[in-house]
Amino acid sequence: SPPPSSVCHCYRRRFGLFSVYGVGLYVAEDDVDSLSTTTDILRGSTEAQLQLKFCRSVEDGTVSNSMKEAMAPRMPKGEEETLDRFLETFNDLIGGPAYDGLVVGFHWSAGTLTTFVEDESGDSRTELSIKSESIPRALFAVYIDDDAVVPAEKFIDGLQNLKQAAIAAAADAASN
Repeated sequence: SPPPSSVCHCYRRRFGLFSVYGVGLYVAEDDVDSLSTTTDILRGSTEAQLQLKFCRSVEDGTVSNSMKEAMAPRMPKGEEETLDRFLETFNDLIGGPAYDGLVVGFHWSAGTLTTFVEDESGDSRTELSIKSESIPRALFAVYIDDDAVVPAEKFIDGLQNLKQAAIAAAADAASN
């Protein structure tokens, strides 16, 4: 299950003006105050989750090929085979083309990456877990490092809004 606090939602556009999928970044509520920027998540000490919700069909293999293109430069030297095995398993997990309404999630906690795929109805179709530091770090870096595929300000603004909401909720709870 996702950590309860959403940092940001935005759309990833490719091929011009077409939205391919929406991206949601979530962090555990207890970790919100310890984050100064979203890149703090890359240290691996924060429970976090990325969710991709597709808003158009994408051919079989295209998602894993795009992930490889984006993750490979972020992987440590010598771990190319680890990335290839993960992406092969990931492609099998999707089980064909991505389609409108498909949700793919990546939950990173305590050195374990749990990947899940849900169909349009929200029923969890399948999931897998791997123990790794390099795979989740590279995957999350695709969305939150300095060369992220989505605008960094979306996540930074989302983090600041989340912190303000947490402060307001704490003040409200203290006054009651």
